[in-house]
Amino acid sequence: MRFSRRGFCRRILAASIPMAASAQDPVFTADSRVVILSASVRDASGMLLPHLDKEDFTLTDNGQPAEIRYFSREVDLPLTIGLLIDTSRSQFEVLERERRGAYAFLERVLRPERDRAFVMKFDVKVGVLCRPTAELVPLQKALSEADFPLKNSQNSTPVEPKKNDYAVGTRLRDCVKQASDGIMRAAAGRKALLLLTDGVDAGSRHTLTEAIESAQRSETLVYSILYAAPRRPENDYRQKGLRTLTELANQTGGGFFMVSSELPLEKVLDEIQAELRTQYSIGFIPAAGRSGEYRKLRLTATREGLTVRTREGYFAK
Repeated sequence: MRFSRRGFCRRILAASIPMAASAQDPVFTADSRVVILSASVRDASGMLLPHLDKEDFTLTDNGQPAEIRYFSREVDLPLTIGLLIDTSRSQFEVLERERRGAYAFLERVLRPERDRAFVMKFDVKVGVLCRPTAELVPLQKALSEADFPLKNSQNSTPVEPKKNDYAVGTRLRDCVKQASDGIMRAAAGRKALLLLTDGVDAGSRHTLTEAIESAQRSETLVYSILYAAPRRPENDYRQKGLRTLTELANQTGGGFFMVSSELPLEKVLDEIQAELRTQYSIGFIPAAGRSGEYRKLRLTATREGLTVRTREGYFAK
């Protein structure tokens, strides 16, 4: 099923606007500057709530009330998932577990008739290992090829390289931007990037703001999964990578997770899978603003004790 912004709004309007519409009723046109949010809601115990209505939400745009014009609980929309794997030297001790966890996740979440996934790696370079596909075999092959770059790529020695033989570089921000602009912008339906990394960037040409803006413009959620070697000092990753990963998650409406003994990677991926299947699509037409201006959003639930997760803002068109 092909999904488009226009088709999304037409389906919602057909369900929500009376047949005998008055002149005051909202009418969607191709020229409307519609902003669409993906949102998830949890109760005080952390349970996902997939059955709320439009009246259960309030929205402000740059501090001003905004009318929710389009609303849908279409959790069955096609899903495009991008796995972005950090193959820099700092991931030496955890990469194999990341590969196994990512493949098991794809086996559980992909529906061959409608969902697709792709795999990218980032270190001193950014590489697309598998373009969007619904087939598990090429995805598994791509994950197995997500490996560390050698300092001397011409070295064909059969001896297993040592840790210090690997090149240094982590173009995390570049990878998010390339995935958003090069793949997600043309994708249909729900879109999410799963970023497996310790969060430390080294060598990216693009800024964090540019990476976030690209994800927002392609309407892509970023789920940041901080996974670092257990023996690494606390400050080695928490201070350098934490801000990058939390900003990517908060500004796109995804989520931030830190893998630990109490929260293993498999549980993190299960939580992400459940959230992707229980989200709301909410659309509104923003007030006039300067093109490129960053505007803050606040989406809340009218019921007490509920927590709404969505992106914190958008760039005006």
